[in-house]
Amino acid sequence: MSDDIFYIIIKTKGENHIKGHPKYKIGDEVSFYNSSDVGSGDTFIKAGKIEGRVEIVDAYGAIGCDDVSYDIYDKTNNMLWKHVEEKDLKKEKRS
Repeated sequence: MSDDIFYIIIKTKGENHIKGHPKYKIGDEVSFYNSSDVGSGDTFIKAGKIEGRVEIVDAYGAIGCDDVSYDIYDKTNNMLWKHVEEKDLKKEKRS
């Protein structure tokens, strides 16, 4: 067995994303856009910008994800967004 390490590099939006090397860490404040309305009644969330905190880092992606993925806690809606891909996230600057 070889001791060589191979990385899967994914090119998206002009940046390299390397599985196993996450760009964000637990506790980072990030945002992404939810493209469609979710839920109904008291749990209805309108499509748009979601801001939250990284809670879980899936450094090697998840089933159905070709990128590093994260679980993001959205305090405004009291919701955990699962498997949000790194290419969809932006770091939020807090003042």
